[in-house]
Amino acid sequence: MSVKEKFVTNPLSAVLRIDQITTEKAELELALGSQVERFQLRRDGSSFFAQLNIPIARSAWDDVSNFVQKFGARILALQTDRRIGSAVIDMAFPIDDRMATASIGLASHVAAIIGKFGIDLEFSIYSTSNDGEGSSSDGDDVD
Repeated sequence: MSVKEKFVTNPLSAVLRIDQITTEKAELELALGSQVERFQLRRDGSSFFAQLNIPIARSAWDDVSNFVQKFGARILALQTDRRIGSAVIDMAFPIDDRMATASIGLASHVAAIIGKFGIDLEFSIYSTSNDGEGSSSDGDDVD
């Protein structure tokens, strides 16, 4: 079943950011069962942070749910073992530069899946010009 999307468009991007990593990159990737796109020392030198891209193909919420179901238990185990501190999914959404506000709806079952594994969710909003590309809403999809 596809999640009915309540936002104006699909996100520009979605990533999982992992912070306060106390292990080496190879050990993190082994524990995750996946390579990370970024792995860097924090500015203060106290630990590392990493990033994994979340592929968004069709339905952002279905894609995020599938990603969390694949990696969530591993993230939670890393947090429990204190090999990582926090895990945050950051979704970047466009807002037409002519709009004053926008709403992003989050389906409760998606929130439950994300929260179940101790992962936080952030939305980054970027002003974009309306150049005729993309799939902006005309307001007809409001429940």
